[in-house]
Amino acid sequence: MEFLESDETLILEDKLSNLSANLVSGENIFLSRLFKYPPGIAIDLDELCVSLEIELELQEIREEFPDKIIVTWIDYPNAEFQEYSAIILFLAESIFWNQIALYNKRLFEDKW
Repeated sequence: MEFLESDETLILEDKLSNLSANLVSGENIFLSRLFKYPPGIAIDLDELCVSLEIELELQEIREEFPDKIIVTWIDYPNAEFQEYSAIILFLAESIFWNQIALYNKRLFEDKW
């Protein structure tokens, strides 16, 4: 197995991390699409980003990284906000990259 250690990989991982943070913090349509799926279902990130403003950022990443990126979410049993907490997971398996975000679904539901 070959491990990638180049500076390009680090830059790519940073871009992926920024993209995932932008999606969770500001893309209500992305969150709406994601939460329509049951918890634990792996969804292709490209499918969730169709026609979003952030799609251009994703296309730039796709020029250097065409491999599959998946997103899923699960309920997160948080004592204070149990019924509203979720973990969102982004995964690019081919480069062993992942990003996890804790999300309060109440914030999303209040916007819609």
